Amino acid sequence: MYTLSTHIELPIAHRLPGAYSGLCVGNVSRDGKEVFPKDDFGMAHGHNYVITFKVSTNKMNEDFMVMDFKKVKKIIHEEMDQYDHSLILKEGDALIDFYKKGYADRGIDINKTRLFIWTQAPTAEYMSFYWFNVFKDRFTKEGIELSHLAITVEETSHNSVTYEEDI
Repeated sequence: MYTLSTHIELPIAHRLPGAYSGLCVGNVSRDGKEVFPKDDFGMAHGHNYVITFKVSTNKMNEDFMVMDFKKVKKIIHEEMDQYDHSLILKEGDALIDFYKKGYADRGIDINKTRLFIWTQAPTAEYMSFYWFNVFKDRFTKEGIELSHLAITVEETSHNSVTYEEDI
């Protein structure tokens, strides 16, 4: 099996619902000594995510390549560039109404902004799963006969999550 690996780095903000606790939810005081009740008033915050794509196949193309790195990067950037300096919120987040009204008042179509509304909480786990499914389809449409695909979302240099499957 051959595995092509490449990564991108994107600053993305998110907000996690009150089911979570700690700094990412914003329910810890500035001095770190007090924990506020869990609720839906968490802090929006961001990370410089490093997203790694590992594309595996047992079959090379006519040039004995998984795929030209330039083409792989083009496919990745066509999808991922829209997330550069974006905000991802879960459906039902109170901030969505705030942004909808603000954009509507300015005559801006919210669907053209860098605000993304997902059905699940935008955790690193869900991001890796979500983008796995997006790129499984994208790479297959580009003619790569995938045998395995892994998407790793690194939230910090110490914390990452990988979603992967044999295909």
